[in-house]
Amino acid sequence: MIHISEIKTGYIENIHDLLAIGDSVQVQVLDFDEYTKKASLSMRTLEEEKHRLPKRHRFSNDRHKFGFAPLAKSIPTWTEEALQFLSNQKDEKENHPEC
Repeated sequence: MIHISEIKTGYIENIHDLLAIGDSVQVQVLDFDEYTKKASLSMRTLEEEKHRLPKRHRFSNDRHKFGFAPLAKSIPTWTEEALQFLSNQKDEKENHPEC
C-alpha cells in the first residue's frame, strides 16, 4: 500500500482516476520499520527525479569566468589588514594592562 500523498506531487481529487486495484507500479522504498516489518513506499519521488532540473551553481555566472582570481588578488590586502588589527590589539593590551 502507498499513502495517497506519495502517489504523485500535488492534489489528487480521485485516486481511482490514477490507480486501480491490481495495477503494477514502480515504487521507491523510503523507509523500512524492522519492528512492524512495514515499508514506506513512494511513486512521487520517482516522478520528481524524472522532472528534476539541473541545479545551477548560484555563485557563478556563465558570462564571467572569474573563478577565484578576485579572492586571490584580495588575500594579501586582507592578510595585511588582519595582521595590523592584531598588532594594534596587542599594543593596546600592553599599554593598558588593566583591560
